[in-house]
Amino acid sequence: MSTFNGIVSEFPDIRIDFFRKNPNAPPPLACFLSHVHSDHLAGLESLKSPLINYAKGILEARKQTFKHLDKILKPLPLEAPTSIELRPGQQIQVTLFDANHCPGAVMFLVEGDRKAILYTGDIRSEPWFVNAIARNPSLVEYTSGFKTLDKIYLDTSFTDDVPFQTKADGIAELLRKISAYPDDTIFHLQAWTYGYEDVWIALSKALRSKPDTC
Repeated sequence: MSTFNGIVSEFPDIRIDFFRKNPNAPPPLACFLSHVHSDHLAGLESLKSPLINYAKGILEARKQTFKHLDKILKPLPLEAPTSIELRPGQQIQVTLFDANHCPGAVMFLVEGDRKAILYTGDIRSEPWFVNAIARNPSLVEYTSGFKTLDKIYLDTSFTDDVPFQTKADGIAELLRKISAYPDDTIFHLQAWTYGYEDVWIALSKALRSKPDTC
């Protein structure tokens, strides 16, 4: 559950993943949405300005819920540094990276005025994912030590030393267990939020059956 208040101290004119009014902070000049899980959407439904920057496709699953925000929604491309003007003479550069979380989930690299931060949102830091970050040409100046980030706003939901399976290992184990049942078995799987899409794809292929969702 996210407890972030949306304020980025290095860039106080922007908000990320929290959109309610804050009496102790000036109104934002730009907003950013990392993904559509409900704990990152606080205040979004009633926001009237400024522009909300997000990854293309991130709101597809909730298109009807946020249809009234069409005029202030601005999709940004992945891994393409994009300049955003906050006010005349003041710009920031924002680059989006896949967060390996749920469809459309992204991290934000924000740069400007000789400062830089990485906001991870919710991430799943599997070994291949961390290695991909280290090699990404848009991040290599930081991962190589050529430049230093002023701060990383990090997802710390699971910081204890608890072993987690990779997505691939978890799906493989699920398929092995399901294959032990008779062919006419009907499975009911509880998936209460977005992020299980890889499971449905793998199950559909293995069982040669289209999952029913409700």
